[in-house]
Amino acid sequence: MSESGGGRSRVGGGVVRALASYLRRALGPERAAAVFAEAGLEVDPDDIGVDMRWYASRQVLAVVDRVEPELGGCDLGRRTGEEMFRLRPDIHPMFHSLGSVHQALKTVVNLGSRTRTEPAYVVIEEGPTHLVVRSTAPRSTRFACGAAAKHWAQVPTLFDSIGTVIERCCVVRGDPYCEFRIAWDPVEGADTEGYDASRRRSHALVLRFEEEYASRHRKGTRNVHGRSHGNCRRL
Repeated sequence: MSESGGGRSRVGGGVVRALASYLRRALGPERAAAVFAEAGLEVDPDDIGVDMRWYASRQVLAVVDRVEPELGGCDLGRRTGEEMFRLRPDIHPMFHSLGSVHQALKTVVNLGSRTRTEPAYVVIEEGPTHLVVRSTAPRSTRFACGAAAKHWAQVPTLFDSIGTVIERCCVVRGDPYCEFRIAWDPVEGADTEGYDASRRRSHALVLRFEEEYASRHRKGTRNVHGRSHGNCRRL
C-alpha cells in the first residue's frame, strides 16, 4: 500500500487511481480533479489505467481529509479498497484458478506486501474459513488499513462467498501493530480433484505476473516524484 524511504512515506499509484476513480463517481470529474490539484497531485480521474508512480502519502491523505466531510464522513480507505478490486477484473481469473478462497487470499496478501517497502503483511493464523494477517508498519494510517481490509474482503466473491474483515488492532489506535481477521462463508466444492493441477497453473500465472509487475515497477520508479510511469494496469 505504501513505500517509505528517505524519511518519507509514499503510496503506490494503483491506490491513487482507485481513489480517483471513486471520487470521480462520487463528486463528479471536475470536483475530483480539483481536489487532487489542490493537494499538489497531477491525477486525471478519467484515467483508470495503471499508474506505476509513487505519490507522497501526505498529499494523498490531504485529499482524503479534504473530501471525507463532503461525502458524509464515509471511510474513503474502504471505498478505495473496493475500487482497487473492481478495477482489476483482468487478474481475477488468476486468483480464482488457485481453487479456494484460502489460497487466493494468501496470494493476494503476499502480492500486496511486494508493492511496498514497509514490513510485509504476515499471515499469523489460518483456518478453513479465516486468516489472521498482521502488519508491523510503524506509519500506517486509517486510510491505508481501510483500503487493505476492504480489498481483501472482496476476494471471496470470486468463489461466490461473502467475506468480512475486521481490524482487531491498529497502530493508529495506539497498538503495537495492525492485525486483521479475514473470514468468509464456506464454499462447497472449493477443494476439487483438479485442485493440485489448478494450483500448479496458478503458481505459473502468479510468477509471470510478479515478473511483469517488477519490470513495470522498475520503469515506474525511475522518478519517484511521479514524472515517469508505466502504461499498464495496476496491482
